[in-house]
This record gives sequence, structure tokens and C-alpha cells, in this order.
Amino acid sequence: MKTLSILALGLASQLAWAGTAEDITDGVCFYQHSHYKGAEHCYLPGQSVSAVANRDWSSIRVIGRGAARIYKGEQYQGDSRNVMANAYELNGMNDAIASVQIYRRSSDDFACMFDHDGFRGDVHCLAAGQSESDLTAVGYNDATSSMQLFGDVAVTVFENVGYGGKSQLLSRSTSDFNARPGGWLDDNISSWKAVKRAKRDQEVAIELQERLGDKAPLHGSTVLGSHNSFNSSAYNNTEGFVSPNQRRSLTEQLEMGARMFEFDAHSYWSDDVALCHASDGDCFWSPWLRQSMRRLAAELNAWLNSHPRQVLYLYLNDYLGDGDKALLGQVVASSFGTRLYRPQGCENLSPEISNQQVLAADRQIVVFSDRACVEGLVFARGDFESGHSVRDDGTDFSGRNYVDGRFSRAYECDHPNCTNVLNAEQVRQAQLAGINSVAQDQLVEDGKALYQLWAFDPAPASHYGDWQAESRSARLTANGHYYLAMGDKGELLRPLCHDGSGWRLAPQAVGFDEAAAACAAINGRFEAPKYLVEADKARQLLAQQGVVQAHIAFGVAGGRWQAD
Repeated sequence: MKTLSILALGLASQLAWAGTAEDITDGVCFYQHSHYKGAEHCYLPGQSVSAVANRDWSSIRVIGRGAARIYKGEQYQGDSRNVMANAYELNGMNDAIASVQIYRRSSDDFACMFDHDGFRGDVHCLAAGQSESDLTAVGYNDATSSMQLFGDVAVTVFENVGYGGKSQLLSRSTSDFNARPGGWLDDNISSWKAVKRAKRDQEVAIELQERLGDKAPLHGSTVLGSHNSFNSSAYNNTEGFVSPNQRRSLTEQLEMGARMFEFDAHSYWSDDVALCHASDGDCFWSPWLRQSMRRLAAELNAWLNSHPRQVLYLYLNDYLGDGDKALLGQVVASSFGTRLYRPQGCENLSPEISNQQVLAADRQIVVFSDRACVEGLVFARGDFESGHSVRDDGTDFSGRNYVDGRFSRAYECDHPNCTNVLNAEQVRQAQLAGINSVAQDQLVEDGKALYQLWAFDPAPASHYGDWQAESRSARLTANGHYYLAMGDKGELLRPLCHDGSGWRLAPQAVGFDEAAAACAAINGRFEAPKYLVEADKARQLLAQQGVVQAHIAFGVAGGRWQAD
């Protein structure tokens, strides 16, 4: 393991300004005020500032693979921090950054500690393979209260310098060390090590289900979602905040598989969109209920920095006045920059949109509103969604049919004022009725987010192990709670084919590589079912013909799982 050293960065010393957060793909931006407000100064990898002029920076945004070393002294002297993640409200470094060096992060696997809960305060990071034996050397000893983990990284933290005393291994982000995992960690870490780790089986199951649906239109795929995603006690633990829909941060929700998020947008500030889940009166008179959209949108964007093949969808419950659309557009544009998938003018979001379509445009996030669009920035929802409120419409999905060419979403209500939630079986019923996403409340690790997994078992009897090997492929199974299983391409199975009107099985058992030809011989196409409605139809076909497993067009090609 190598020790973190600025000498390894190899930077040229120069003073330059790179543009704005809206138009750079890799860099670091510094802001005059917290929550990424006020004067903005952005720099590219390889640039540096040996003497910051005004020393009035209060927040930092990291874009793409940009990273920075910041110092309290000029000429890169004094206490320093290694910055690979956003810092929306600096603490000891607030108005104290005297010099900076910008570099390009070489790994998507890294960890960042913060000196307050909720990823607030100063930030200091390590890439996988790095370690620090004494946090006193950077002025960060016994100061950590929350930690973000990006990519496939695990961190061992130690109570004493030199990797001594108590230790604990962390493989998930936590917005509050005092609450999770608790114990001795809060403000008591003196050394740490970061290593690359293997994906958990749950992460593999989530990723496989996502890759299965990449090419499918959203109305024919499954997207894991959260409800009132911002309304979390991870960001607000004041006494007056009594009705959170979530207990985890957006980063933690992302780690649990959420890819569609919901923000309630209000206009109480002149320089930011306020997120608030309450009546207009309560949001107005109770400012502690409001969250900054700049802050939380940037948290989503920061996660995408280390997940370049992921696509996120942000749904706005729009309570803004017509005169505030320009502000919304400015916040969206500056928060997501070159990652934003933009409408052509003012248009409705089509339910035919797919992850592949977004990625092919070199974009990663789609923002849409339940009201009017913002030209060139935010889609209008239009008839994209067919919604089902669990509170208003109940938990029984039997006899319902949401297969209507629209993206269908069900949403829960779970906080002290309502307890309208779906259990695992009800989520499965909803998916069989055509619900593409269940916007869930109170997501927790190893919990209800897994209810939306229908394809692969998140806790298989044997670990997924070599799941990315070129020899691996998927097959449809006739039995079990999960519809797909992993196997080898060489196994002889009958292929699942689609003839344009329905599913068929090729008559002969062949290997995966011969399946396309076997389907073509019966005027069909070798395909894979992309969401549960289609998978269930195909499973019924297997049952009718007494077939236990069938090849489907989903396997590893070029190191990545790809469907037909």
C-alpha cells in the first residue's frame, strides 16, 4: 500500500481559470459562499494557485475526474486536504484556503471523510491503495463524523496513529458515524487505509438488472426509486423536523440501488431552489424544513463522477412560480453541467427514452418536471408517467394493469403522518401489473430496496465470483422467486426467441453463441425479457413446455454485461 503524497501528483505551477462548472468535464470549482453560491472559480487538472487572492472560498465542487490538494498556507504549505468529493460547507478551511493544486484522479475507487455529519465541513480523501498513518500531519486527527465511499472501495479506520488501537472496516458510506455504525468512531479516527474491494452480491444483482434494461425503453424496464428522496433526517436532525421520508442520504440511497429520485421544488430563495416536503405555509414559516437543491443535486452529480456508465432520473414536484423557471434552469445547468441530457427546446419526456440513448449522447442525468418544461434544460412530464399513490389507491395491485406504453410509478408514504407502504409480495404484484418503479420511503441497507429486484438473487447460495468473465451468460428459470440465473455460455439449452408477437422456444438445445442462429431458423430473434411482465410471460412458456432453463440474449461481451 502506498502512502498519499502530493509529490506523486506531478503538477505544473500556474495560475489560470478554466470557465464554469456548467461547461467543464474535469476540474474543481471553488465558491465564495456555502452551497456552491457566490463567485465561482474553476480550474483544470494541471493548474495551480500558489497564493489565493481573497481567501474567501467556502465550498468546493469536484467535476468529473478533477481533484485538488488545498492548503492553509501559501506556496502549498501548512495543513492540507486531498479533495476528491464535494464540500458544500467548509469548516476549518472556510475562508482559509491559501493555495491549491489541481490534478486528475486516476481511480474511480476512493473514500472521503468529513468533519461533520451529513457530509458537511472539510473533506479529505484517499484513493484505493493509499493510506495515512497519522491524520495529525494534515490537521485532521479525531475529526471525522461522516464518510462517502465511491466506486468499489473499502476503508479500515483506526483509533490511534500508526494504525493502532481499535479498528473497523467500512464498505458503505455513512452520513453519521454516531448513528451508523456507532461505537467509538465519531471524532476518534487517527489513521486509515483504503483498498479496492470486490462487489457485494447485492451490488452485482442490482447492476445486472440495470444492464438488462439499458437498451429497453423506460416503460419496458425496471428503475429502482426513492420517494421524497431529499426529505431525509441525514440532512436535517433539528427538533422541528418530525416527518422524514428517508433516514439515509442520497449517496446511501444510490448505494442501495436507487436511480430515480424525487425533489419537491419551491421558490423561497433568490439564488437557489428550496426543497421542502410540507405545505407552502409550513415551508415558508419553518425554514429548517428547507434543503438546498444546489447542494443535493451536486451530491447526485458527485456520485456520477465515479460511475460513468450509470444514468439517473430526477423527477421534480414543481411548486415554483412561473417567474422562477429561469432560476430552476440555472440551478439544473450549473449542478449537472455537461452530464445533463437536455430537451430540444421545450418538450415532454418520452417514455421511449432508454439508458442507452442517454449514454450514447455522453450524458448521465435526465431532469423532468410535473409542470412546464424549462427550455433546453428540464423536460415536462407530459404523459410520461402513470402514477399510483399507495396512500390513495391502496396496496392491492391484483386486477390492475399499468402496461399502457407509459412509465408507471407507484409511491409510498411512510413517516409519522402516514404509514402506507408495500411489503415484498405487494411490490412483486405491482411489478407484475406493469409498475416500472416503486418510489419507496425509508430505504435502509439490506432492506426494502431489494424488493424491486426480480431478475437475479441478491443473496445467492454461491457467490457470483467471476461474474464478469467472458464465458458468463444468463438464463431464464422456470421456478423460484428470481427469474434469471447466471451460467456459462457453453451449456446446451433451448434459446428464448421473440417472433414479434410473443415468446417462443427454439426446438434444439444449443450453446449461447449459436442461439441467435437457432432463433432465426424459426423466424424469431434471440432476445431477453427486460422487465418482469415480459419475464413472467416467458416463464409461463417454459412451464407449458416442461423446460427448466433457457438461454436468453444477455451475457458478457467485451468485459460488460449486454442484452440484445
